[in-house]
Amino acid sequence: MHDLQLWTDGRFSPATGDLAGNERALLVADSFRVSNGTVIAHELHRDRFVMGCILMGYSNPAELANFWREATLYLADASRGDDLFPRVELLAAEGGHRLALLTRSIQRLGEAPESIILSSSYSDPRRLPTIKGPNIALFSRLNARASETAQYPIATGDPGPTPVHDTIICTSDGTVIEGTTTSLLWWNNNTLHRVPTARPRVSSVTERILIEAAGSLEIPVAETDAKAHTLANHEVWAVNALHGIRPVAHIDGVPTPQVDADRLARFAEARASLATGIGD
Repeated sequence: MHDLQLWTDGRFSPATGDLAGNERALLVADSFRVSNGTVIAHELHRDRFVMGCILMGYSNPAELANFWREATLYLADASRGDDLFPRVELLAAEGGHRLALLTRSIQRLGEAPESIILSSSYSDPRRLPTIKGPNIALFSRLNARASETAQYPIATGDPGPTPVHDTIICTSDGTVIEGTTTSLLWWNNNTLHRVPTARPRVSSVTERILIEAAGSLEIPVAETDAKAHTLANHEVWAVNALHGIRPVAHIDGVPTPQVDADRLARFAEARASLATGIGD
């Protein structure tokens, strides 16, 4: 399933024309995984999307509430027998804004590796960095370019094209900000580190959940600036709504330390415990 529905006069209808294409002007977006009819932190995703829409000039909160309610009902029905990764969207369109719902099957998105490879970019091309949506197409191009150009002697020891799963956006001096599709967390001894909240980036729902889980587990959390070239000295987690927690295997070709599997399992369990029925 890969289905784009436009919100028109209080109901959904199939997208046509320019708005149906991959190059549609995406102003705000939010995605969450629907598994067996359940979703994690659905309200947090809603709140982030609504705030993004308001910041981008959409000034009809009642219509946003109607859209979200009907999207939830639509997904509750569409997710029967299929795990989904839907995306709610605010589009720039002729005559103003348009709301839309993109329904995607997890199966169609393909298999995801249990651990991932990161490449760093020592430039920050983002615009409106705190809003999820405007940079999605740019990030996709960055990841494609990284996979085309990365030449890391990983696994076989032979240099060659390396499948990069995500790109780390850094400042010009190499300070880590965020991944293109992930938020980054890392460990130093038994302290969980995160990028300082003062650095402009998308507010990650999954990161927020895990930071709260750390508090429940009485694990200290620190906000720390880190350089990309030193991050591989630590156990690193790349986290998002689609895959949850994935340990990072390599950064710029440098292997990271072995993962504490028991600790990762505790955090994954804490995140999973927040799942609720999407129609509830």
